[in-house]
Amino acid sequence: MEISKEKEHIYTLMRDITEERRKLTEMYYDLKMRLDELNKLEKKELISDIPLEGYVQLFNDQRRIEEVSGKKVTPYKKEVERLVEEPKSVIPKKDIENARDEENVKRNTYLNVDKVVGEISHILKKSTTMISTRDLHEKVQESLEVSIGFHNFRNNILPKARKKNPRISQATRGFYEYKKD
Repeated sequence: MEISKEKEHIYTLMRDITEERRKLTEMYYDLKMRLDELNKLEKKELISDIPLEGYVQLFNDQRRIEEVSGKKVTPYKKEVERLVEEPKSVIPKKDIENARDEENVKRNTYLNVDKVVGEISHILKKSTTMISTRDLHEKVQESLEVSIGFHNFRNNILPKARKKNPRISQATRGFYEYKKD
C-alpha cells in the first residue's frame, strides 16, 4: 500500500514540475518577444523619447488586457510597424533591374554551333595543310572572339561540325582538314 501512495506522490510532483516548466517557458518567450520589441524600438531610437517606466507600464497594461480578454492585443503595434520600417534602397530600381538583366544575358548566352561550324569550315578551307585540333581551337576563338573550352571544342563541337559539314574530316588523330573536290 505504501508503494502505491509513494508512486501517486511522485506522479503529482512530476505533474507539478511539468506545469511549472510550462509556465516558465511561456514567461521566457514573452520576455524574449518583449526584448525583440525593445530592440526594434531602440533601432529607430524611439526609446529615448519616452522614459523606461512608460514602456514598462505600457507592457504591463498590454499583459493585463491579454489576460482578461484571452487574446493578444497590441494597441501600439501598427504605430511601431509604421515607425520601424526597413531602410529604403539607395540604388535606383532601374539600375538594379539592368544589372539583373545583364546577369541573365550572361547566364543564358549559348554558343551558336552553326556559326562555329561555319568558322571551322572557313579556317580549314583557307589552310593548305592539316591543322591540329589545338591550333584550330585557338583560331576559332580568335576569329569569333568567344571563349570555348578545349575539351568542349574537341569532344562536342568538332563532331557536330563533321556531321553538319561532311567535307570537314579528321585526317589523322588530332588533325583536321577540309576535303576539296
